[in-house]
Amino acid sequence: MLLWLVVSCLAVDVVALSAEVFSDFRSYDVGHPDSATILRIAEYVHTGNLYPDINQPSYYPTLYGPLSYVIFSVPYRFAIHHSYPPESAIRLAVFGFFLGSIALVFLIARRLTVPINLALLGALFAASGPELRGWTLQARPDMLALSFALLGIWLCLGSERSWQLAIAAVCGGLAFLCKQTFVAMPAAVFLWFLCRRRFIAALGWATGVACTVLTGYGFFILREPLAWQHFAALSHPVFEYRDGLFIVQDAMSEAKVPFFFLGAYFEWRHRHERAPLIILYGLTALFIGILTIPQVGGGINYFLEFWAISATLAAPGLVELNRQLRRSRPVITALVIVLLLYFFAPKLRNDIEAMRATYRDTRDYGQERAQWERFHSVLAGRRLLAFDSSIPLWSRVPEVPDPYLNSVLERSGTWSSAPIVGNVEAGAYEAIIEGADGDVDSYRGVILLPSVHAAIKHHYLRACGFQAYTVWLPIRGAPGLYNRLVQAGCVPVSKDQ
Repeated sequence: MLLWLVVSCLAVDVVALSAEVFSDFRSYDVGHPDSATILRIAEYVHTGNLYPDINQPSYYPTLYGPLSYVIFSVPYRFAIHHSYPPESAIRLAVFGFFLGSIALVFLIARRLTVPINLALLGALFAASGPELRGWTLQARPDMLALSFALLGIWLCLGSERSWQLAIAAVCGGLAFLCKQTFVAMPAAVFLWFLCRRRFIAALGWATGVACTVLTGYGFFILREPLAWQHFAALSHPVFEYRDGLFIVQDAMSEAKVPFFFLGAYFEWRHRHERAPLIILYGLTALFIGILTIPQVGGGINYFLEFWAISATLAAPGLVELNRQLRRSRPVITALVIVLLLYFFAPKLRNDIEAMRATYRDTRDYGQERAQWERFHSVLAGRRLLAFDSSIPLWSRVPEVPDPYLNSVLERSGTWSSAPIVGNVEAGAYEAIIEGADGDVDSYRGVILLPSVHAAIKHHYLRACGFQAYTVWLPIRGAPGLYNRLVQAGCVPVSKDQ
């Protein structure tokens, strides 16, 4: 009964995930800051540059590893060549890497001598989880890096031939070149060699990973000297701990996590030859996630690697627990089932609400899309400033497509919003789009460009609202633009504006 209870809950969660994927695929931005990433991909495709001057428009530093933009440029070029929406092509690529990571979880479980039915259950664990939703289509490098990391650990679990370990080391370096937080796999394998007193192998492994990373970054540094400007801007993180603790708590609440620790205990006790490497990898990934989450740009996605590797041992942990409960007293079995029901009940409610939201979004999609296109037709091609990453791309010259990142950089002292403030004071922007009611958004204690917001209130008038946005127009405004916005569906803030 325990086994079927957990499998049923996981299956419902996968259905909810699939429904959300269907809904999100048609979104302008699946998550923040999709459009900013796509803007950098487009610039790379059209100019060949990944590291432009961050003190000039678009004022956007290259946040992720260079390999992620190179990989994403492939579906982008394909889409442009075949007149297909490039953001949809990139989402297809991300989802493909997500499916690849699920397949690798299955293959890793098989190399741990797990039976095929348990390996499939591990893949189900990897594909489930409320916190996973929203990350399977985002234009971010997490799924790319995760696939390289899992491929590397799968190779390490095979025969330890030098050529196979060399390819695995390259995979570890490629994961880092996609996203800089993916260091758990190379670190875990290095520690694994040290624990087994294979010091030459550890040195060779570290050399292979380091050479891959240095070659990748060295190519772009030699090709684009301004890369150092971006590295310097991003080298002064801002820390926040309270929300970081809540993110860790959410990460540990995934169903696969407790079963991973159970599986790790049982596998360690049975002294399976390859299981200790997976256990070490899982613990290292968890440690890296906890270590890096205090920086304010961190989110729940910092634990994607930990969740994926946890799934490989979660299925054996669940089956072994089920076997132990069959031998125990019925009272203990009932208590465990009640605890699991208490654990899964909120998640099932979230799944049901997610499916309802997907239904509502699908039902209202045509009407909202038509309204959005009318809004876009009025503003496209004008000089805009917006605090949503999708709207700056409409501007004649895109500026600050990721205002949160720029806010963090300004707070750390590595970038200044003075040019933006100057443009606001001069009324250079034909329209400014903020959040609903003109509220100043913030995340993890970082307020979005407060000096810019202050200047907006002195030099612009709140004109109208559209869906979740407020549109500000210059005080010496353009009545023609205001009238066109109202005709497009914007709701006037007051009768005399």
